[in-house]
Amino acid sequence: MRSTRHGGRERIQRKRRLECSCLQHAALSSFGKRSAKKQQPGCNKDRIAPHRTRRPRMAKSAKSSTYKPLAKFQTACMKGVESAFKKHHLFTGGYALRQAPEGFIQGEVACALSKIARFVTLESSVQMLLVEAGAELRGKKPRTGRVDLAVWWANGTPRFVIEIKKVYAHDSISADAKRLRQVIGRGGTSREGIVVVYSDAAKRETLTTRFAKVASKSRTKASTTSKIFSYCDEAGNERFWQAACFVVKAT
Repeated sequence: MRSTRHGGRERIQRKRRLECSCLQHAALSSFGKRSAKKQQPGCNKDRIAPHRTRRPRMAKSAKSSTYKPLAKFQTACMKGVESAFKKHHLFTGGYALRQAPEGFIQGEVACALSKIARFVTLESSVQMLLVEAGAELRGKKPRTGRVDLAVWWANGTPRFVIEIKKVYAHDSISADAKRLRQVIGRGGTSREGIVVVYSDAAKRETLTTRFAKVASKSRTKASTTSKIFSYCDEAGNERFWQAACFVVKAT
């Protein structure tokens, strides 16, 4: 009698487990149907995404007109002029770079360039630069003299040349720009030059007008300019100064 009752309980338990299994299977099936309805066609996560073509890089020759040659070097030149002004204004008690020799600005610009250039030389001979650059030496040579700064490639050849100038007249850099063209226009590894300019005035507008006329007279372009700084001169009057890089290219 006990064995019959025990066998009956086992059949009841197996029946209940079977019913539970059927209910779970039905629930999973209905969930799958609902998710299939919600899923929109073409949105299968396992589907491989279509290949996207990359936009081709622009070659250097195809860059926009805003591209500046030697941009990082021009920025370093502006930092050098700013450093020269701050130092001179501090230890002279208020004098601007108008009262400083151009050689003082030259040294600070050289220090700024040395942080990003392989080699920087001061007062390099024009003849030496032409020889080292592999330039054409036949024909009428540029007048002998020296260039304020020369920046060199890592292989030991000149890269570009720089002149430093304090500007107050509209034709202040015309002779310097002409001289640089004579140096870089003979071929070789050096094909660009920069005239680094400093100027100060009593009005902001004077600096803007002055630089525009300087560029026109010298047939150059102010490729990079610093912001216009205000300062107090030795008499306590407010004045303004600005620096710029006028780029000279071989013709």
